[in-house]
Amino acid sequence: MRHIVLTGGPCAGKTRALAALEGAYPNDLYVVAEASAVLIEGGFPRPGRGVETWSSEWQRDFEHATLAVHQAIDRIADREAERLGRSIQIHDRTALDGAGFVEESVEEFCHEYGLDLEKELARFIAVIHLESLATYDKVRYRENVGTERVERDIEMARVWEMKLREVWAQHPRRVIVPAQNDLEEKIEKVVTLVGEILEEQIPQQRLPIP
Repeated sequence: MRHIVLTGGPCAGKTRALAALEGAYPNDLYVVAEASAVLIEGGFPRPGRGVETWSSEWQRDFEHATLAVHQAIDRIADREAERLGRSIQIHDRTALDGAGFVEESVEEFCHEYGLDLEKELARFIAVIHLESLATYDKVRYRENVGTERVERDIEMARVWEMKLREVWAQHPRRVIVPAQNDLEEKIEKVVTLVGEILEEQIPQQRLPIP
């Protein structure tokens, strides 16, 4: 089974891009849910809802919980993707992305959370990083980010965006898709990029590029 990561800072368009990818390549891709979103949507205590303010201690606890959920989701995804005959899993962030949200270095994060950096990098055939609006257009970021999101603080979001770039910098096929005024054009670039990867990985098929 082959894997792709779709990553990026807050308000980067990942959700819209994943929906477009599912629509473009329904028989080839299996989308793996983001563990942190599963936790937050499930009621995990967070700043503004059960926790007064963000802190590095809260972030560490959240990352420990996220890692356990990631591992369970990945096992389920492996079984379901095989059952459905999907050739590639595309992950809405993955365990290693947690290093983008803590103060420690990537190496320190991996040591603390029991991850093997080389294995995590080697697991994915490509990393697609969508740039956050936080580093592109502060006004549009504030207009688009939800008032209930942890990432409401734009300066924190900018730090996370740049840290996530560091996390995957060593991957040989990391592509950064810049933020731009037209989100649909950005998403179209992602769909085309994934289509090219699919053509490489499944040469016997001629996949249409939307």
